Amino acid sequence: MQYAVDAGATVSVTDGHHGRVYRISRSGDVSEFLAFPSTDTVLTGIETSKGDVLLATPGPIPHDPATSSVLEVRRGRTEVIAGWADDYQGDAGLLVDVEHGRRGDLYGLLQGHWDLDPVPDNEGFPAAHDTGELVRVRRDGTFETVLAGLDQPTSLDFIGKSAYVVTLNGGILRVDGL
Repeated sequence: MQYAVDAGATVSVTDGHHGRVYRISRSGDVSEFLAFPSTDTVLTGIETSKGDVLLATPGPIPHDPATSSVLEVRRGRTEVIAGWADDYQGDAGLLVDVEHGRRGDLYGLLQGHWDLDPVPDNEGFPAAHDTGELVRVRRDGTFETVLAGLDQPTSLDFIGKSAYVVTLNGGILRVDGL
């Protein structure tokens, strides 16, 4: 589960297993904001900005990291706004989070790639060690690697000029200058 707080102090929460986004008001009222018709849309990260909701999704099951994308939900429509370029030659990593940096740039956190076959029996296993990446979304909507070699990162947040990355083993990394 991931959550994000918008300017009105409403909290948006993802339910990745059921493909839903819920909104929780200050008074504790819970409402379903968005529901995907298929559980192939697993929601792994969320960011809210000026009323828009951005969602990180690793693509349909079994997750092929090359199908990772960022979805934007705006005024009742959902659109893919970021993903891997068709001609990308490296190991595409599985997208687990999405956040805006201090200058408004959009970043994604990739857990990494798998040495396992993309079959249902291998779902849920973490990516290979030291294959995670912090990526920036270019103007054309494709990912650009900012930092590689992260060890199984799971969550991303920005505070000031620094990015903070939480790893599967509980470590917290600080990346300055972004």
